[in-house]
Amino acid sequence: MYTGKPRVPKNYDEVLADGIKVYIFKEAVTAPDGIKISLGNWRGFPTLEIEGILTD
Repeated sequence: MYTGKPRVPKNYDEVLADGIKVYIFKEAVTAPDGIKISLGNWRGFPTLEIEGILTD
């Protein structure tokens, strides 16, 4: 995960999740129910939680 706009924005879908712009690679393999993006907290640090992106 990186912060900021991607170098080649046309390769990504822009999604607004809890007021935060998130860029997801257009060729990402997703779960049948889609992707869920939410804000979380880990030991007092804010986190961005992403569910539903599949790996090989």
